[in-house]
Parts: sequence; C-alpha cells; structure tokens
Amino acid sequence: MKDLIGEREPEDKEELVTFIDSLVKGGEREMVDQYEMIKKYYYSPVMKGSNSIKKVLPAVLTESQKLQEIYSKPYSGLYLKNMTFYEKNEETGLAKNPYELLNPVGHGIPDYEESEKAIADESISEGGAAMMAWSRLQFDDLDEANRKAILQSLYEYCELDTLAMVMIHQHWEWLRSK
Repeated sequence: MKDLIGEREPEDKEELVTFIDSLVKGGEREMVDQYEMIKKYYYSPVMKGSNSIKKVLPAVLTESQKLQEIYSKPYSGLYLKNMTFYEKNEETGLAKNPYELLNPVGHGIPDYEESEKAIADESISEGGAAMMAWSRLQFDDLDEANRKAILQSLYEYCELDTLAMVMIHQHWEWLRSK
C-alpha cells in the first residue's frame, strides 16, 4: 500500500487492514448501505419518490421531533460552524433542505472577492457542483483566495453529507424506540 507522499507504507498498515476487514461483508462491524435500506424499508411522501440523500434528509427532519429538537440548535463540527440544520419552511410546513442552507462559496474568507468567484453556484450543495469545484482545483490556475474558498465549501458539503447519514440513522433509531 503506497501513501500519497511517497513510496512508503503507513506504520499502522496492519491495523488499517484489520479495521477495513471488520467493515466488509461478514465482518464484526459490517457496514450497511443506507441507500439499500431506504429502498427496501423507508418511505416518506416528503421524498417525492426519490431515494437520494438530498430528499431523505429533509423528510427525516420533517418527521422527527427529536431531530428537530437537536438540529434547531447551532451545530459546530469540523468545518460547519454554528449552523442550524432544522428550519421550518413556513409556506409548506416542511423542513428546509439543509443542503440549501450551506454557506456561499467564499464565506468567512477575507481575501475572497465575489467578482473573482471560482464557480458559478452560490454554494456547493449537490454532487454535480462538488465535482465541478474539485475539477477546478485540479485543472485551473486559481489564486489562493479562490482555492481556499472552494476547499472550504467542499469540506462543508462533505461534512453535511456525513452528518446527513448520522441524522438518518438517528431518525431510524428514534422510530425503532417508539
């Protein structure tokens, strides 16, 4: 196994291999694909027939009082700072989609200027925009402010994707305990 820095193997190679083996089929901590679980066992009319995490997340936030209680308070993660992920849309009565609440690209970066915007979207809130942003980082000659702005937005988007899976799991645990 090679790392990204050079030709050497990580010192904890065996530990990493053992951990990965514990996650695959038959392992003691077998990983479960939430997408497969959603397709087989979860339905909400709020999802409008889609099984995408971008549709499931607002559905579970709409349906779970526990999640509303937890995520209506500011959340501070690694990259997402003081964000509130549960907001009710007053017109529809449904939860707003947390992906639409993500910060615009360049938020909180002093040297970033709107006129130098590196990507067209105001925020990275879906996979296509994330792929385009990553591509810009790989192939375009960007100044440091634009590079920082894109990276920060990508980190926030990825953190929300991970948090979304946690929220979905929390909702299912809440349903199971009812």
